Amino acid sequence: MQTLLSELLTHAHPNTDIHDGIKKLACKLFNDSKISASEIEECLPVSSGQSPNEYISYLQSRLALLLVQKLHGVVGVKFPRLEKKCSGMPLVAIITALYDYFESGETNFHQSISLISASRGVLDGSIPDLMINLQLGVCTLILGIMIDSRELIEQGCDIAHFISHLFHPKTAAFIPIWVRECEYHLSEILSYSYLLFHLTSKVSSDDTFSELSSTLHGRLTKVDPATAEEIPPLMALLAAVIEPSLVEAPQVEFTPKLGDQLSLYVNQSEDRIEAITLTGVGSGLGGVLMGDIAILNFGPGQGYIGNADTFGIYKQEWNYSLKRQKEADFEKISGWTRLCGKDLVPQGSCCMTSLEMSSVWMELMVNSRKSSIDIEARFTALKEGKYSFLFFIRANKITVNENFHLLPDSLDRYDGNSQDILLQGVQSKLHVTYDGLTKMEIIPLAGRNFYWGADFMVAYQIEESDTKYRWKIDFNIN
Repeated sequence: MQTLLSELLTHAHPNTDIHDGIKKLACKLFNDSKISASEIEECLPVSSGQSPNEYISYLQSRLALLLVQKLHGVVGVKFPRLEKKCSGMPLVAIITALYDYFESGETNFHQSISLISASRGVLDGSIPDLMINLQLGVCTLILGIMIDSRELIEQGCDIAHFISHLFHPKTAAFIPIWVRECEYHLSEILSYSYLLFHLTSKVSSDDTFSELSSTLHGRLTKVDPATAEEIPPLMALLAAVIEPSLVEAPQVEFTPKLGDQLSLYVNQSEDRIEAITLTGVGSGLGGVLMGDIAILNFGPGQGYIGNADTFGIYKQEWNYSLKRQKEADFEKISGWTRLCGKDLVPQGSCCMTSLEMSSVWMELMVNSRKSSIDIEARFTALKEGKYSFLFFIRANKITVNENFHLLPDSLDRYDGNSQDILLQGVQSKLHVTYDGLTKMEIIPLAGRNFYWGADFMVAYQIEESDTKYRWKIDFNIN
């Protein structure tokens, strides 16, 4: 019954002093400790909640406890009737279908197929949330394999194919697009991604998924035990219950559809990945991966620098197309989006959190070349207050104007006029140049789960409407 995820989960909790009751039961299960019916009943959620987010948590808890009972063979558990609502949401439909299957051996999965197909991975007419899609892909593949539904398996593979564009196949580094800073938990994302690609590799002949699965396996084995506790017990339980069925899992051929219908540009080569979007709620415009250096996220910000609650864009038209124009030696990506407002507003949507829409618009133009990327941003109708354009960077060191050096997690910082900066890793270097003169700040960060795991935040002050702010990211550094 032991899998990679269950081993990591129990390793993160070597004792029984766990606040999360379901996680405690999962650890006892994986350690072959005795579990009583009363222990499971004590962990049953008392309410299904008011919002879709709370209801999804309710469903996940019920499914996890049902799996503990089934895997351990606990008898006499009194499960109250499952409350069913929010039936129009694909993730709710697929988790409910899984619950019905494990409870009675029967399930009505046809609604799940139609909802997933119609939504194209977008759950409420809003943005394609990364974490929701990871869960949706895993649950869809597991149910498809368990009941031998090729339709479900193909839809799960399509979600996996789309998400794989954000991962570097050799390093499994990824661009955390459509992930708000407050919702970024590295071990959780890695565990969902590993299970999704592991499942897909068993039903698809595409070597990309087996390569990503293997690389993510290596990354997860090196996860700090302090962050391994983020691994959801439901994912570890699902991995344990599906593993025996993967030996004879059906092979499918599928035609990718999801990525062609979303506002996302991805350029993936052997040495780097670029991702650009104009869609999101409180998330950035994209990122760049190259070797051991990354621009994990970049985009506009309001208020004081470093306030992640007012970072990012607000554009929910998920089928809004980026303009793409191919030239002889570069590709141009352009379009408009809005900035986020300042106040958190409960939306009651399944995109876990939403922000108020700002009245400030931004035009983005990106020229992608083999040796460099040019970024141009223009803002309209700027109001009173502070605005900035931020880059969240993973690197071993930043050098400012060839003579001022900054290291991660240090108290040093740069605060002055814009200067050329050199991002340095062990293997790679990137050169970032700002075309013009404005105030620039560089703040070392602590990495880990803060600011998408970035080591540095580089902020450029934005002062005027209808002014073009330009940056060049140069990859050819000697």
